[in-house]
Amino acid sequence: MSMQTSKRRVVVTGMGAITPLGNSVESFWLRLCQGHSGIGRITQFDASRFQTQIAAEVRNLTLPPFLDEKLRRRLPRFALFALLAALEAWQDAGLHTASFDPCLAGVSIGSSHGGEEFALAGAAALQTQSPISPYIIPGMLSSRAAAQIALHFGLHGPTLAPNAACATGAQAIGEGAERIRHGDADIMLCGGAEACITPLTLAGDQATGALSRHNNAPEEASRPFDLKRDGFVPGEGAGILVLEAYEHACTRHAPIYAELKSYACTIDATHMTRPDPEGTYLALAIRQALQKANLHPASIHAIFAHATGTRLGDTAEAMALLQAFGPTLAHIPVTAIKASLGHLLGASGAVQGIAGVQALQKQCLPPTITLTEVDPTCAHLELVRHTRAHQHQAVLSCSSGFGGYNVALIFSRCE
Repeated sequence: MSMQTSKRRVVVTGMGAITPLGNSVESFWLRLCQGHSGIGRITQFDASRFQTQIAAEVRNLTLPPFLDEKLRRRLPRFALFALLAALEAWQDAGLHTASFDPCLAGVSIGSSHGGEEFALAGAAALQTQSPISPYIIPGMLSSRAAAQIALHFGLHGPTLAPNAACATGAQAIGEGAERIRHGDADIMLCGGAEACITPLTLAGDQATGALSRHNNAPEEASRPFDLKRDGFVPGEGAGILVLEAYEHACTRHAPIYAELKSYACTIDATHMTRPDPEGTYLALAIRQALQKANLHPASIHAIFAHATGTRLGDTAEAMALLQAFGPTLAHIPVTAIKASLGHLLGASGAVQGIAGVQALQKQCLPPTITLTEVDPTCAHLELVRHTRAHQHQAVLSCSSGFGGYNVALIFSRCE
């Protein structure tokens, strides 16, 4: 088993998605570009006592035959989403028929909340002095998805389970790519998964004042960059990308959807829930990603913004983009897909990465569907209101999270 030490190019050869807009990459992308919303009333529990009663839920899952009832009971919802998305990505990349070294194939899949429903079940059992299930601990761990996927596919390479709050999925992609660049792996399944539409998370996010209360019109509640935005809408889902060394992908004649040019991460170290108001350290991550990719700001032709629909967050991100791009920003379209998806928390950066790759493949940009009146603090952005054809070679995807985490990913068409 040989290990290369020189840095290698990293490409995307497969994708899988479980989202409130659809349970495949194709259905997610189609409904996103058609301007659909995945947000509705919460159905997983009675939310009538909460100020926020809406969320972007995954619906109509089709489970594979191997997923018997026993495994289904032992698998937390977020790990189920991750496994289903990984199965699609694996098939899409042609790995189901490929020969490769399993010791050079790994996983980098994170979650912010992990198996929260298992933790809640354990706490409830303690209160009633009921027996504690031996599956509580492995079920609640945020690393369960990564371990389950490695187990399912028989992978023995580098396996990571990052947790960077709402930047988790993007960080997992970036860290997975680094394992390939430095020769630790040829193939990495990377992304994020989340399923925490629970009374606990709803109450906690409500207490921070971060959630939208636009219950009467759920499809209009997530309003990135809009003057009337009042908070984010929680969501759930998973996005998984197969990343691969360029030479390895070429050798096995794999489909190549895009190149992951670079990744950078920083932290504000300012506040546990509020971003740095000037966006200084998100701007730093963007500049570092540009430098690593050896790209000028004008080489970025579209931006997928984190843009959750919170007043402080969107304004800080708009400031960060201006710092990073300067006058060039006026000519770069910016879109915010959380208007359609809600905020998938730890999965959001991964699903957004898939959207960025699809935009490069299809040469079009999806809309920010709820945008009606732009907040003056964000007026310098060239915001995409409707799906449009757009010729572009490289896109930037931004992610941020509680604690001040920032991640910048740059994808490009593969030359």
